Amino acid sequence: PENFSGDKKKYRAFRESLLLHFEDDAIYFKDDRKKISFVLSFMKEGEAAAFRTDWLENRVDAQQMGLDITNTYGSWPYFADKMEERFKDSFEKEAAKNEILTLKQGNETAQAFFERFEEKKRWAGYTNRINEEFLISLLRRNMNKPLIDRVIYGGHIPRDYQEWKRELIRMDYIWR
Repeated sequence: PENFSGDKKKYRAFRESLLLHFEDDAIYFKDDRKKISFVLSFMKEGEAAAFRTDWLENRVDAQQMGLDITNTYGSWPYFADKMEERFKDSFEKEAAKNEILTLKQGNETAQAFFERFEEKKRWAGYTNRINEEFLISLLRRNMNKPLIDRVIYGGHIPRDYQEWKRELIRMDYIWR
């Protein structure tokens, strides 16, 4: 990963890069302390450097007081929670909810549209089946009308979100 300064807009990319590294070398990163040290090594400036300093000083203080730090300063879940609290953009979810409402297909392929749509869908928290009707209504409103019409008048109206996605991509491919 690249060095992280604490910029909330870059936190998601930083976190994803870390997770890829952890997956890539799962045996090495099985030890929580190695994960934590690895992450802290990329926090060299700005708010992230302050976080690193706070973390290290608090860990040393806890150890000097004789506290067991296994479940706190030695624990990856504890560290990851603290990192989320400090750096996650608290408005990311709301911004994604607003963006997905106005996301238009325009000249791009259905496949390209769905790549952006799925990302916003995840960030907005619309990942449950309970959101399907709402998501389908967004597709019908925000994708190109001629493409939507081809799906509707094609003889089979899709029943759920995945069917809509599959059919829109297929029709778009045929249409182009």
